[in-house]
Parts: sequence; C-alpha cells; structure tokens
Amino acid sequence: MALNLRWVNHASFVLSDENVRLMSDPWLEGLAFNDGWKLLSPTMFGYDEFKDITHIWFSHEHPDHFAPLVIKKIPLEYRQKITVLYQCTIDNKVAEFCKKQGFKAIIQIYPNDKIKLSEGFTVSCQKVKNDTDSWMLIEAHGKRLLNLNDCHFHREAKRIEKVKKIVGNIDILFNQFSYARWVGNHDQVELHKLKAKEQLEEMKLQIQILNPSYVVPFASFVWFCHEENYFMNASVNHIGDVYKVIPEWGNYKPLVFYPNDVWDLSENWNGSKLAIDKYEKDFKNIITSSELVRSKQITLNDLQAVAEEFRQRCLKDNNVKKIKALPPFTFYLSDYQQSFKFSYRNGLKDDNLKAENTDVSLSSQAIWYCFKNDWGFSTLEVSGRFEKPKYGKYFNVENYRWVADLRNNGKRVPKLPARIFARLKQSILKD
Repeated sequence: MALNLRWVNHASFVLSDENVRLMSDPWLEGLAFNDGWKLLSPTMFGYDEFKDITHIWFSHEHPDHFAPLVIKKIPLEYRQKITVLYQCTIDNKVAEFCKKQGFKAIIQIYPNDKIKLSEGFTVSCQKVKNDTDSWMLIEAHGKRLLNLNDCHFHREAKRIEKVKKIVGNIDILFNQFSYARWVGNHDQVELHKLKAKEQLEEMKLQIQILNPSYVVPFASFVWFCHEENYFMNASVNHIGDVYKVIPEWGNYKPLVFYPNDVWDLSENWNGSKLAIDKYEKDFKNIITSSELVRSKQITLNDLQAVAEEFRQRCLKDNNVKKIKALPPFTFYLSDYQQSFKFSYRNGLKDDNLKAENTDVSLSSQAIWYCFKNDWGFSTLEVSGRFEKPKYGKYFNVENYRWVADLRNNGKRVPKLPARIFARLKQSILKD
C-alpha cells in the first residue's frame, strides 16, 4: 500500500495511506513563546486541507507544536471528523481543550498502548521522564518511523537506550537539530556556539543509538524574531551543515524537506539539496530585511496587579509554609532601568540593587508574562528574552519557575501525605 509523507513546516508533516492521514504538531503560522519565535519559511498547507486529515498528534504543549490559535482556525466541520492523539497526562488540559473545540474524539495514549488507526497502521507514544515532551512510533505498512520532536535526553546514553529497547529497529528518525532556548547573554558568543555544538552532540548520540536508515532533521525551522532575542540567530545550526555532517557519524542518510514537499516512501528522495537552498535563502532574507517584534511597556501598576494575582494563585494551591520560605528573586527592568524583588511572602516590592547584582534582567512585558501565565517562566527560558546579570543568582528565579511549572502540569507543592499520594498517581503514567 502506498505511503506518502507531505512536509507541512517545522515539526509538522502528514503521513498518509489510503485510509489514514496522520498529521503531527500543526503550527502553521503566527508567533510562539511570547512573541519570541517565528517560522523560518511560509507554510503552504491551507486550513481547507484539514478536510482530508483523519488524525492529529500533538507531541507536547509547547506552542510550536500545540498551537491553540491554529487549532481554532481549523473549520469546525473538519474538526468534527478528526481524532486527536495525545499522551496521557495528569492535568488533561490539552485533552479538555481539544474536546471543547469539537474534535471527533480524543485518544489519550498510555505508555504501553498501541493504537490501531487502520489495517497495517499503528502508533504508540510515551512521554519523556521529568519533562512534558513525548515521542511517537509509527508502524505503517512495513515502515517504522520514530518522531522524537523536541525530546531531549541531555546526552545521557542510558535514557536513549531505554527508548531503543522499546521501539526496536526503526527506518526513519525525526529529531531536532538546533538549540531552542536561551543560550547565553547577548555578548556570550562562545557560549552560544557551545550550545549549538551540544545540540549536535545530542542529535549524534540519538542517531547512533537508535540506528535508523534515514534521518530527518527538523523542529528547528524557526528564527528568534524579537529585539530582545534576535542575537541568538547568529549561532544556530544551519540545515545545510547538519545535512553534511550526519553521514560522518555513520551509515545514515539525511533527508531534508521544504514546506509542501511530498515523498513516496517506496522511492528515493532526491529533493534535499533543493530544500536546503530554499531554507538558506529564507534565512538570509529574514536576517537582512525582517522587522523585529517589539513589546509595549507594561505600567508598573499593571505589573503590581498581575504579580499579586500570581502570588495568590500559588499560595492557594501549594504548601504555603514551604513556598513562603523560598528566598525572593530580584529582577532589573531594562525598559524602566529599575530593580525589583518578588517573593511569595511579600509580593512585588521595589529594590535598589544595581542591574549587575539582580538575578535576572528583562523587559516589563517579559516579566508580566511570567506572572500572568503558569507557563510564563518556562516560556521565558525558551524565548530567551532575558539576560543573567554578572553577580545575580538565577537559581532564585528557577525556584519560582518550579512552582509555576507544577501548577501548569496539574501538580502542587504539597505536604508529605499528599506528596506520597501524588507519587503513586504519577507512577501510573511514568515511562
């Protein structure tokens, strides 16, 4: 039976046979991560084409994979015919969102499940431990495709070997090829280059352990589009360089696809070099001529209000004694040239520290977003719209990100009995 792959953009493609059209992570347009990312190349997949999609798999909640604004623009009549596939989570947040959007069905996949989409076409999915990402193994008509999206194993071979033991032999591996988060302050160029190299080392280790015949580098076809993170474009890994280096790691054939490319998996793909040329042209055009995003300044009154809302949310749901004991974090507002501190005990207060002594330096809109959304601090780290001052202690900020991330994932900072119960509940879903 014919099996075709159509490239959509970034980390999204459609794998099709006569009965199934499975789409992964449709981010078709718009900004992501608090206006920090844009797609490198234009998407050619139109919303009217969702009429032919039978299934959509979302790998994780990040907006370059799970894009609510894109989902809402899919015509309702088409959503009603599409089944959503997603990892089973404690909070059910993504599943509930998709249910409200009127999709035909939502299948939450447990670690040992193998979901049959049609005769000869099955999928399985598992989350990455201590992270929100998940991977999908597609077994379709004799082909085995592993979509790792953003799954990062921190260059720990044992963690990748565990995946290999589960998935067995694979034909095609899809994995990320460049960095996707803060990589240093604007003047730390050598650190930026190191982070780019580390991502290639991660990619190499994944490939050599999982041992596919073909490698599709993806999930990095973006650019940092904000005036506060634009500098990070200078050291990204370029797809052409990645294409050249993969064969040096072993007997692996890299494949590169540009939006709207279609590959019949029974035939050889000869379009990689043309796709690379198009991506390089897009990157050059963006770097030389694109207008950067600029955020409006948030008033200090609005910042005070949203910080207090954040404090009250966290105090309501968590072990108050424990989180009030966390030391405050200090921050320097670059657009006000003024420092502040925040704690669960005392809320937002003025401070008189010099910029170099605060824990983090950022704009008022960036810190406002952190307080406004439970995912805000994690978004900040992905967008890279901040700097770490010379004498600050950034781990103070990470303490507050930890509490917010727990909330965002349906968890809490509980007392001991509740922690024990939560661990038992989590053991049901662990990978």
